[in-house]
Amino acid sequence: FKLIYEKAVDEDNWSYMYTRLCHKMMETINPKVQDDGIKNTEGKPITGGQLFCRYLLHRCQDDFERGWVAEEATARAAAAKASGNESKPYSDEYYVAQKAKCQGFGLIKFTGKLFKLPMLTECIMHECVKKLLGNMESPKEEE
Repeated sequence: FKLIYEKAVDEDNWSYMYTRLCHKMMETINPKVQDDGIKNTEGKPITGGQLFCRYLLHRCQDDFERGWVAEEATARAAAAKASGNESKPYSDEYYVAQKAKCQGFGLIKFTGKLFKLPMLTECIMHECVKKLLGNMESPKEEE
């Protein structure tokens, strides 16, 4: 699961394929697979494909809410550029910030594809859009 998710976010050109793979896994995971720590509203353990889907959606939600901006690296790169101490044309901080931004865009694309396969509800998608459009007065570059 972890590897599929990371590849889907890193390789956004292949997000449709990874989304279909996730959907197929959700449909084919044995219903005997369960995690006793994750329960539904009735208090019963979630099993099989629903458990896989729960893991996937929680990971997407955690990364989405945390944001994809490498705040510290971006701040260091901006400070170095402003002070004229930027020794390399592209510092390590620059590459960290760029990677974080690309992963954020990959996450958004992957989330959209999950919605199209009906693995995400309209309510969840609506919350994502509200978060993305939440700062209209002074949005950051990534927003």
